[in-house]
Amino acid sequence: MKFYAKEDNFFKAENTLVEPTEVSIAKPITSLKLGKPGKFDWVRAHPSEEFRRGPVALIDGPEGDKEQYLVAASMVGKVGTVVKLVELSAAVTKLNTSFIWPVPLVNTAKDRENRYNVTHRDVYQLAQGQWVRMYADTAQGIYRVDTELIPSPDPVWLDLTFNQMLQLAFGERYIADENSPRYKELKGLQL
Repeated sequence: MKFYAKEDNFFKAENTLVEPTEVSIAKPITSLKLGKPGKFDWVRAHPSEEFRRGPVALIDGPEGDKEQYLVAASMVGKVGTVVKLVELSAAVTKLNTSFIWPVPLVNTAKDRENRYNVTHRDVYQLAQGQWVRMYADTAQGIYRVDTELIPSPDPVWLDLTFNQMLQLAFGERYIADENSPRYKELKGLQL
């Protein structure tokens, strides 16, 4: 690599060091992840009822789209059997990444037969009071959980209402009525 003498002044410490008070950056939150925690994430679920909602109905996006859509209560019967009933909860990782955690409901005998759903819900309930890490045990068909031996400090929660968090997580992915594009796709009314 060739170095140029005229650039030497640029790289001197006095020309590049910045006082921390001179740096002011705002990081507005423009979206939130919707999904279960990653297998390496230590997470907490918000302990307050104000930051949970359920049961709510979700449906998957079109083929190849991993996004999920929130379904208005008035549209659940029209959407049909493709809905999944979940409880939505505010959650945060130890790396301070906030997200909305959809937790499967376990209301029917069929739900209770799905050991992934049952253990997923068990992990979520633990996460309301302590940091946990959830990962799949595919041999057993369940989720396993790790808890901390030495408790970490409580998380810092976003200064947003739960409705604001849901808006950031779902954006336009909401089936409000029969004019919703995703509803029309489901019914074969739109290509």
